[in-house]
Amino acid sequence: MTGREHIVELLKDRAFLFAITALALILGLAYWDWRQFENAAEGVQETQQSLLRIEHILSTMKDAETGQRGFLIAGEDNFLEPYNTARTEIAGELASIRSSSFALTPVGSTLGVLQQTIDAKLVEMQRLIDLRRTEGEEPAFAQLKEGSGKRLMDEIRIYCAHIEDSLRAQLDTRNRLAESQTRQARLISAGASCILFILVALATLKFKREIGR
Repeated sequence: MTGREHIVELLKDRAFLFAITALALILGLAYWDWRQFENAAEGVQETQQSLLRIEHILSTMKDAETGQRGFLIAGEDNFLEPYNTARTEIAGELASIRSSSFALTPVGSTLGVLQQTIDAKLVEMQRLIDLRRTEGEEPAFAQLKEGSGKRLMDEIRIYCAHIEDSLRAQLDTRNRLAESQTRQARLISAGASCILFILVALATLKFKREIGR
């Protein structure tokens, strides 16, 4: 191999290593940005799920109360299906929200108060159901008219509305972050492609110049 051929081979090796290094750096940056975007998207999904759970909890409690009233009137167990469903599902729904990042925010403490109020409401409803079974319709409705159950339900509505407002604000923030990450990913991708093209072009020019000497 002549000296010129040796130089050409050396330049080829350097150009190859340069291209590989540049490509690795660009791919690493793209992966980091993709992970940032993925984290933002997961945050949006988590908040949406928490919002749906709170809405479902309030809807289920309303259904449970309606079922309880139907049982107090008719005394038939089939009216209690929504109430029984509420007792089964709500604890799990609340536990799911309390395990999310939302529970770490200042408003997250409201979840504990909501849980206590729901527990008290379920106890109150069960007490009237038992009273209807043992003593009949009139004593049960006399207790219902005292209004303690209504006050608890009003508190549940207030707590749920407060949590929903906070979750919507969090969702808005996370949506903006996800949109920002999407724009950033596009800019990085376009910028990286331009930089790689320029570097390859410069390396090619240098390679040709060295060969031409």
